[in-house]
Amino acid sequence: MTMCHFIRLTPVGRGAVSSLLVEGCAAAAMVDRFFRGANNQPLTQAVLNRIHFGHWYHEGCQVAEEVIVCRRDADQIEIHCHGGLPAFTSIENSLRKAGCCNIAWPEWLQCRTVDPLTSAARIALAQAKTRRVTHILLDQMQGAMRQEIRTLVKLLRDQQATAAQEQLNRLLERARLGLHLVEPWRIVLAGQPNVGKSSLMNALLGYSRSIVRDQPGTTRDLISTETAFGGWPVELNDSAGLGKRTDPVEQAGVQLAWNLIRESDQVILVFDATLPWTEEQQQLFSRIPSALVVHNKVDGDRLFLNERPQGLLTSTVSGEGIQELSVRLEALLVPDPPPAGTAVPCNLEQVRALREAMSSLDRGAIETASSELHHLLSD
Repeated sequence: MTMCHFIRLTPVGRGAVSSLLVEGCAAAAMVDRFFRGANNQPLTQAVLNRIHFGHWYHEGCQVAEEVIVCRRDADQIEIHCHGGLPAFTSIENSLRKAGCCNIAWPEWLQCRTVDPLTSAARIALAQAKTRRVTHILLDQMQGAMRQEIRTLVKLLRDQQATAAQEQLNRLLERARLGLHLVEPWRIVLAGQPNVGKSSLMNALLGYSRSIVRDQPGTTRDLISTETAFGGWPVELNDSAGLGKRTDPVEQAGVQLAWNLIRESDQVILVFDATLPWTEEQQQLFSRIPSALVVHNKVDGDRLFLNERPQGLLTSTVSGEGIQELSVRLEALLVPDPPPAGTAVPCNLEQVRALREAMSSLDRGAIETASSELHHLLSD
């Protein structure tokens, strides 16, 4: 059995260069089976950290891939090739056929990092989609969360349970944000047919993603896309118009919309400002009390703004209220953004451990709480 494995270092997708790492006591010998350097020197004799240009020859194939190889350590060989998927996949296939197994990068990272908090931050950092999220995760990687846990453990060791509870509670208040640093906040645009949900979604995105027609029921399936408000990653969802439907396909779309509303982090409930307020609208408003209410189409010739609940006034024609809507969404999702250097739990395992520690403290089990927190510091 070959004593080596490989790890994909660059993400799947388009790029100028793709990289992978072959690791293990037989790594150099494994790569030497396929790599022919311009200097004809085998990698088993190569100087560490020196770049070697050459070609990768697949078994049974005369066509070779241009690659750059570097022996990073006695048991580590980096391979860099053209960023296109075919070249990268063919190199991976060569290694697999030779008995070199593939390890997922999160698993590899966890094995290489003693501190699970740092490991979690590094894994999350690789998936960060905005600069704002990146700054928060860099703080965790540089020790913000680790220092916070150490402080909590010391407080418990000193029998300062009340102070520890207060600090732990503040940390848990940031858990909702922490769990959405990588996983985007889910926002749903909901409302009756033809109130302008699709146009509003396009206005928020700045480009046309949803189908827009002046006809009720145009959107039957859920349409989603990712964006960011104030640096917070968001998944915007345009849903079917809510209301009574007779067509089975449209009924299914309405059911999908309600399911998504129940699972969402925030609902934008859209009403048509050019129509009088009705009992059906009131029932819809009452059914989603936590929704951000928007009265759309305020560019219309005749508006009915009296006797309806307060809400933002918007127009996708003039652009009125669109920027304010973005700002309101940002404030609703993250009302209290953490200052630089603040500890923020960034995965579900950390949040569970913090909640278990709080539960133990509520029961007066200080030693148990300390043990649960200490578990976050080391495997």
